[in-house]
Amino acid sequence: MNEEISLNWQVSAMDCYPTFSGEKDYVFKVHWDCLSYYSGISGGPFYGKICTVQSLPANSGNFTPYPDLTESLVLSWVWDTMGTGSKYYYEQLAYLEIYNQLTPLVVQPPLPWSSGQMSI
Repeated sequence: MNEEISLNWQVSAMDCYPTFSGEKDYVFKVHWDCLSYYSGISGGPFYGKICTVQSLPANSGNFTPYPDLTESLVLSWVWDTMGTGSKYYYEQLAYLEIYNQLTPLVVQPPLPWSSGQMSI
């Protein structure tokens, strides 16, 4: 079913030092989301969201000015820093967000003796 669930990685914010090593707006931390979406034969739409923050190591030489950054470049830094195992782990959690909506692990049905109306 993973192939029926769409994943989308997004950068939601970046923390920067105003100046660092002579460079302006130096990114050192990236806030990101791994979003999942499903609208298939089992119903939907269902949405999932895994979000956290990735610290970046100090860049040794190849500085990209803040206005020249692209989301794909910043995400590549995030994935390189976290490693493929962690990227896969977060994607699996995003899939799990959808699975848990399709087949909930816990439910809370109405009480069998209640008609849904309050009594005084």
